[in-house]
Amino acid sequence: MSNERGYIAMAALWISAILMVISAGLTVYVKLQQRAVKNYEFRVKAFYVAKAGANTMVFETNRGQTRYSNLNGINSLNNGKKDVKFGEGSYTATIEDEKSKANINTASEFLMRRMFEELGLKDAATKARGVMKWRREHGLLLHVEELGLVPELDVDDCFKIMPYFTVYSIGTPGSASVNVNTASLIVLKTQIEEFGGPPTLAPQLIQRRPFRDRGVWTFIQNRAPRMIQPNVNYFTYSAPVFRVRCTAILNDTIRVVVNTVVENWSENHEIIYMMDWWEE
Repeated sequence: MSNERGYIAMAALWISAILMVISAGLTVYVKLQQRAVKNYEFRVKAFYVAKAGANTMVFETNRGQTRYSNLNGINSLNNGKKDVKFGEGSYTATIEDEKSKANINTASEFLMRRMFEELGLKDAATKARGVMKWRREHGLLLHVEELGLVPELDVDDCFKIMPYFTVYSIGTPGSASVNVNTASLIVLKTQIEEFGGPPTLAPQLIQRRPFRDRGVWTFIQNRAPRMIQPNVNYFTYSAPVFRVRCTAILNDTIRVVVNTVVENWSENHEIIYMMDWWEE
């Protein structure tokens, strides 16, 4: 009889221990779930804070297209959108003119080779041919980040060249595809070289800018009389294509980054979303 009571007591102790372990496990699980739900709530809120900041930038550029067609205007707007308080969080938003870059989908092998050389890439000719081969085999790049898929380019090469290329401008002569008010010296220099213009033209454009009207074409023609008209018209003083990037912070821990690409046809008129909202 006493043995039976001992077995029962031992079983009761084991059952109590098991229940305590299960209870502790459930408590931990519930707390983790609550934390996960709370983090998801914060992330959703951060997403909408980021999207609100990006929308603000989109409509700000639409109201002041001419003002933001040059580097001074872009820098001024970007500097004013840092750590902006919104709702329960804050955001930092920036714009970048994609027409300050060369189009990787339409760039010639010559243009890519020269840009790679200017950027200090070794064996630039082989790497330019590699991009051309990849385009022939796979078609257009949807993002400049896809340059990382080109076997001839290593990671360091990609980080060097991606800031100078885009997939969003048209990139053909006569299409007003490079904004002389925002383009870098390397982009202007190599593009003008491809068109047969003098090497002195690129620094002259940078020294003279910002251009505010069609006088930019007269300026180019006077200094590059042999450049044909479609190539002259490749350059523009406006018509920016903006990449908008907004980073939202919530609760000091949740970070969400939203991007979009828009083209403004004219002030207060029409916005074309060339690449809709996506998260990094």
